[in-house]
Amino acid sequence: MTESANADTWRDVYESICAGGNVGLLHDWVTHNVAVDTPQGRIYGRDDFIAAIAREREGLRVRGSRCRSFVGKMGSLPAVVSTLECDVDHVSTSPIFGPATDRAGTLTSVFVGTWHEGRVFRAWRVADCGALALSLGLDPAALARGLTVNSPGRGGIPWAFGEVRAAHGQLAPPATPAPLPGLPAGPAHAIATLQAAWNLRRPDLVLDAYAGDARDGAIRGDHPWRRVLTACSDGVLFVEHCVAGEGGDPDECLAVAWRWVGTHDGAGFGEPTGHRLHFRGMSVMTVRQTRITSECIVCDALGTYCDIALRSRPM
Repeated sequence: MTESANADTWRDVYESICAGGNVGLLHDWVTHNVAVDTPQGRIYGRDDFIAAIAREREGLRVRGSRCRSFVGKMGSLPAVVSTLECDVDHVSTSPIFGPATDRAGTLTSVFVGTWHEGRVFRAWRVADCGALALSLGLDPAALARGLTVNSPGRGGIPWAFGEVRAAHGQLAPPATPAPLPGLPAGPAHAIATLQAAWNLRRPDLVLDAYAGDARDGAIRGDHPWRRVLTACSDGVLFVEHCVAGEGGDPDECLAVAWRWVGTHDGAGFGEPTGHRLHFRGMSVMTVRQTRITSECIVCDALGTYCDIALRSRPM
């Protein structure tokens, strides 16, 4: 995305993330083509997610290059953004959208990331959805509408947005699990069920969502991750894991994964620690276990795509 990004582009960002909770409408900022992603395009993270990446990556080698971060404005819009750039030896046009929340789960910002101009990865964090709304002539009160699954934007996939709090400060009730348009009923319903369980802060419901469903390869056991649940069906991958990090709470976990289209071997995200699970031709490995976050990369057997699951705060 360049400084010349127009208001329609940012309106898409606002409608997709800030107001509608819709993750379906994504842009490839290089070609500016609209693409429809699966719910794995969503990223949950703490408000300082991008800042944390910048701190961890700043000055570190990423495939022989370095990362740079700065704060500024995007075009003529008043919304302040944080930008992270990394030169990497990897080419993909898969964009990343996602909300950022504070520890209480309140929506505070939105970030957008993409591989830009070949081999530069850029991630932007819109620091103030309200400012973005005002700049677009929209009502910032839309941020307090709570969960919504009926704001598809222009061809996107509705998605329950459980991190937006209602105006009275309470977490809005989760949406009733239902098949999502554009996805097969089985995995779509299961994903909605998992999302509802996440909204309720009920990891036991997350685990129960696929209990006994051999088709989707539920994994239970006493692995060091404590609990790992995967659902691989019709191109939909969902990962939930709970892990005791370095001094962290073993019940801290995050039940969402985001898709990374294209081959990715974890460069720039740390090296695998050696913990691996193999199931249905997939390989799961931890990349980093710290008090703040725990990531794992999930790749199919051919390495044609990988997902990263990110644990950020207690459920």
